Amino acid sequence: MIIAVVAALALGGVFTPAKSSVGSTPTYSQAVSQANGVASGVSGGSWDLVLGAGIMTTAIASENLGSSKDCNITYSPGVTGTVTIPAAPSELTNGRASGWIFLYRNAAEEYLIVTVTNGQASEFGTIAPKQACATVFNYFSVVPSNVIDSSAVASDVAGYAGAFLTAHPNANASYALIGGASVFGLVNFGPEWRVNYTACPFNAAVGTTGPAFNATLNATTGAVMFEQSLPSVHCSSSSSIGLVKGGPPSLPLVRVIGSVGIARPR
Repeated sequence: MIIAVVAALALGGVFTPAKSSVGSTPTYSQAVSQANGVASGVSGGSWDLVLGAGIMTTAIASENLGSSKDCNITYSPGVTGTVTIPAAPSELTNGRASGWIFLYRNAAEEYLIVTVTNGQASEFGTIAPKQACATVFNYFSVVPSNVIDSSAVASDVAGYAGAFLTAHPNANASYALIGGASVFGLVNFGPEWRVNYTACPFNAAVGTTGPAFNATLNATTGAVMFEQSLPSVHCSSSSSIGLVKGGPPSLPLVRVIGSVGIARPR
C-alpha cells in the first residue's frame, strides 16, 4: 500500500500574537527563523519542525479551516477558523511565498502550527495527540538544520521549469519541505523539497483543470530527483490528507496546491 500524504498548506492572514516581521514575501529561511522564535515560547516544548510549506498566490484566497470531529484544533487567542492568504506579485524564480505554515511536534506527539503571513509569525494553534488528522504526520522525520533555502530550490529547478514559467508567468507556486519519512518499512526517504507551479487558482472549484509543473529535490544538496510538466491536472484533486486506501478523514486545516506528499514519483 502506498501512503499518499499531501503537504499541508493552511496559511492565515492576521493572527495574534504576532512577534516579528520578515517582509511580505519571505523565503523559507527567513520565515522559519521567525516561526522558530514563536515556537520556542509555546508551552509543551521542545518543538521539532517536521514540515514547512509556503504558497505564492497572485490572487487573495481565503478558506474556513475550522475543527471537525476528527480534528479538534485548539486555536490561539484571536485566531478563528477563517484564514486569508494575501496576494502577491508572482515571484517564481526566487523561492518566496506570500504565506508559510510550519508544523512542529513535541515528545508527546502533540502538534503546533505556526504561520507566517503578511510578514508576521504567529501561533495558529495546537492539535492534541492521537487524533486521526495528525496521525499521518507521526511518520515524518524532523527537518534537519542543514536544508537548503527555498531560494536555492527555485534556482535549482529553474532550468527544468523554464518552459512552463515562460508560458505561465502568473502561475501560483507551492514549496513543501519534509524532513523525511518512514512508513512501515515500505516508504523510506530523507529530507526533500517538493515544488509545484500551477495555473490553477488556490480555491479551485471541483472539476477545474489547469497545467502544472512539479519537482522533487534532495533538501540538503538541491539535486533534482524528479520533475515533470503536466498539460492538464485536476486542480482540486489533492485537497485532502490521508491514505490512498482507508486513510484518516480529510483535515479541515489542509489546503493543497498540487501533490507534494509521501506518494513519491517512480
